[in-house]
Amino acid sequence: MTGHRKFDYATMAFAYSALDFLTKPIDPVFLQKAVQKAQQRVKPEQYLKQIDLFMELIRSPDHKNTRLAVHLAGGIVEFITIDHILYLEADKATTTFILQDQTSLKSNRNLGQYDFLLQTHHNFFSISNSLLVNLNYIKRYDHREKAVTLTNGTVLYASRRGGQDLRHYMANQAVKPELDKNTILAFLKKLVL
Repeated sequence: MTGHRKFDYATMAFAYSALDFLTKPIDPVFLQKAVQKAQQRVKPEQYLKQIDLFMELIRSPDHKNTRLAVHLAGGIVEFITIDHILYLEADKATTTFILQDQTSLKSNRNLGQYDFLLQTHHNFFSISNSLLVNLNYIKRYDHREKAVTLTNGTVLYASRRGGQDLRHYMANQAVKPELDKNTILAFLKKLVL
């Protein structure tokens, strides 16, 4: 529930596996429907895991969750550690999660359900309409080939636009030399004297 009607809040709520989104003032009919939906769709153990995930988010000082609820076929929700995701690949209305231990999970949700959350609050980058990569696992990027090599040797290919965006992002993230306090003071003294 929220007093805000912004779409971003609803998007985040669903990304963290909410079943419904209610705005204040609460309409009793909508609240009753939301509760009925939850009773029908969520198994008790999954409900407790979703509450645990929600509480983890609330307790986090920067509101950055470390786990993600992945919706699988048959109404199963699996909770995975976000840092263990190498990349996500879209296939029409489903999304495959490739994890660092080389296992994969096939979500019955589209990539857009996870895209906003992972790019906004975690270190992920969209290299094409169907690929979302964890930047922590990029080993090399060949701009001519648009080839992204991950630390495990997997090679993914960026779209033309995705490749340009990744190149621009990487150029802006280049390590810039830091000036220590003494260097700055010495420089300022030379300007003043």
